[in-house]
Amino acid sequence: MDGWSHSGLVYLNEKKKEKVEMIPQLELRQQIEKHLTSDILPYWIDHTIDEEYGGFYGYITNDQQINKEAEKGCILNSRILWSYSKAYRMFKEERYLKVANHAYSFLIESFIDPEQGGVYWMVDYKGQPVEDRKHIYNQSFAIYGLSEYYMATGNEESLEIAKELYELIEKHAYDQENKGYLEAFTRKWGEMKIYD
Repeated sequence: MDGWSHSGLVYLNEKKKEKVEMIPQLELRQQIEKHLTSDILPYWIDHTIDEEYGGFYGYITNDQQINKEAEKGCILNSRILWSYSKAYRMFKEERYLKVANHAYSFLIESFIDPEQGGVYWMVDYKGQPVEDRKHIYNQSFAIYGLSEYYMATGNEESLEIAKELYELIEKHAYDQENKGYLEAFTRKWGEMKIYD
């Protein structure tokens, strides 16, 4: 049987009868934080922001070739909104707030459905809807991003939009009979199969 010591620093592999020293928790945290602030967050700032049309490029190849006309997904935009809002709260660096503001603006201007409520699944590179279905998974990521943005900035509009999205999920997706949530809807919140 494998197990951890009480201190969390020594891992014992019973089958091999060997002791492996683990990285102390504080050191591991420092390594992860350094990787985040030196590599991950700067990469997205330097390579993904679409200054011309807003939001973030929808497709970048492994060799860093950008397809500037690729569609843009709401989940990516929402995750970036969450990540940079959280990074700003943690590190108080203005560059993170700038990215969060950029993500927020694009989410509000391009992904929010002004007529039916909710957020679109996908927009074109200019921010026009190309896939207007309402996926609950997508609505949820928008709520995460908007909520974290509110905590980072105090922006009341973002909190109100997050609450509106939550209410739409409860109104349209909650399955009273089976006590769960339906996943996919048409733009006007009609039920549909996810593979339709």
